Amino acid sequence: MKRLINIAAALLVALAAQPLLATGPHGTWTWTTVVDQEVRVSTLKLKFDSEGKTLEGYFCPSQREQIVPLTRAIYRDGDITVTVVMEHQGQKYEVTFQGSRSGHEIFGTRTIVFEGKTYVAQWSASRWR
Repeated sequence: MKRLINIAAALLVALAAQPLLATGPHGTWTWTTVVDQEVRVSTLKLKFDSEGKTLEGYFCPSQREQIVPLTRAIYRDGDITVTVVMEHQGQKYEVTFQGSRSGHEIFGTRTIVFEGKTYVAQWSASRWR
């Protein structure tokens, strides 16, 4: 009987936490791109620090066994901006993902600054559940 009460209490806590999980940017966000007719999946992992003030995480680019720490992460009123510094053939470049979160989706733009040129494209990601 005590075990049943503990299970029920844990279930209630989990259910109560669901709306909280949907309100912030934390979690694993994924999206796909098609390059040369090949579908590639990228991942962005976000969480708040132990004090709940600073957004941190990492980016896993598609088709690479690489984890790139975030150099900047801002979340305010449903809007998110995340920047990483990548490297390609010895050249460093900056990628910024910026958008508005709505439930388990983010819609916005991806901006790449490489060799003095800026490339902007539409971007969207879904929270992996």
